[in-house]
Amino acid sequence: MYRVLVFASLNKYIEKPFDREGSEKRISENNSRYPDVFFVISALPGIENKSFDIMIDQDVRYSLFLQIQAMWLKEQGDNG
Repeated sequence: MYRVLVFASLNKYIEKPFDREGSEKRISENNSRYPDVFFVISALPGIENKSFDIMIDQDVRYSLFLQIQAMWLKEQGDNG
């Protein structure tokens, strides 16, 4: 279920040079398709919901990284 999005997100995460616009789009798509993942990440200690306008590139990459982790763990749990 999440596997396709995990790999699409991972490909965007490792892309050189960093594609901020594409990463923002991928994050938004992941959030809209899987709000459960968004809510889990939002509930993590120290996580602040910020608009892309005030995020630096590292924040965007980290947000994508958290989504990759959460979706991968969810995929493993769904298949286990």
